[in-house]
Amino acid sequence: MRSGLLYLLCFLFIISCNTPERLDGLWFIAYSKDKGEKADFRGARNLLHFHGSEVHTIQAGDFAANKLNRISIDTSKYQLNDTILNLWGENISCRITSDSIVLSQFLGIEGMVILLPLKHQGFEVEHNFFKDSWSFQYFGFEDTLDFINDSLFIHTGDLNVYLPTESWSTFEYNGITFLLFNSGILPWMAPITKCTEDTILFENIYRPKQNIALFKVESVSRHNQLIGTWRQGHPDDDRQPPPPSPGMTEADRPIKMTFGPDSVTLTKWDGEETLKWDLTSDGKRIYFIDKIKEKWGSGKIVRLTDDHLFLRMSGNSMEEDTLKLFRVQ
Repeated sequence: MRSGLLYLLCFLFIISCNTPERLDGLWFIAYSKDKGEKADFRGARNLLHFHGSEVHTIQAGDFAANKLNRISIDTSKYQLNDTILNLWGENISCRITSDSIVLSQFLGIEGMVILLPLKHQGFEVEHNFFKDSWSFQYFGFEDTLDFINDSLFIHTGDLNVYLPTESWSTFEYNGITFLLFNSGILPWMAPITKCTEDTILFENIYRPKQNIALFKVESVSRHNQLIGTWRQGHPDDDRQPPPPSPGMTEADRPIKMTFGPDSVTLTKWDGEETLKWDLTSDGKRIYFIDKIKEKWGSGKIVRLTDDHLFLRMSGNSMEEDTLKLFRVQ
């Protein structure tokens, strides 16, 4: 009698451990393992939300089209039968541990794919909170960035000096605000766990032991110091630059920048153009919003005095490419 009761209890325990309720929650694809090799998914942007007999698949952003605010949510049914997860019409080998879901041959990936739950309580942050300059620490990198508008940020430190402008966005799901970066350095998706006026903390869903944090950088106003005309060459050389001619190269004509309060006239070898200009909040980088992702779309200020302006323009990452300008008036 006792033996029969014991078998019955064991059977009920096994069944209860494999009911859909055990999957309930919000999960992300953390890493894969194949033949002892581990690969994390820092570029992943998908979430799986199991609820009852349904699973919601959340895809954050269309990175190929650079549309980070394009969020898609698909809902489908699933079944869990012992160690087989029937999902999207496929039977997937599934093992559930106390803090993970281990899937085999999932999404065409060789080996095992490990899903981990979001562990921290969500934190909601308004999209317009993200502005000004912040320093960050992530994956061994330290740098500063500036949210220049509601879809672009620009690196102001020593990383990504060649093409410093990248895209960002936010989305909210299940009471959690996620910050999205279309970046080669920062994670593509980071859930916010804490936010104050000067600190933003994220759950590092790919490397839990490595923190992700943004720290507010003090604003520096240098606009007035830049107003005026600056020209490449020697400060005592008052000769006017020659008019443009066919075949003129960068070395043939001195570069000149005339800064007004909100526009700059840029004269160089390929002609003259007037652009809107602004400074990052930390005062480290000049940018021209009309051509922000092009070569010469921004310039990191290497040196600024009353008479000298040294800029490392985007598209020129080498120190010897620094543009050296002197104040004319």
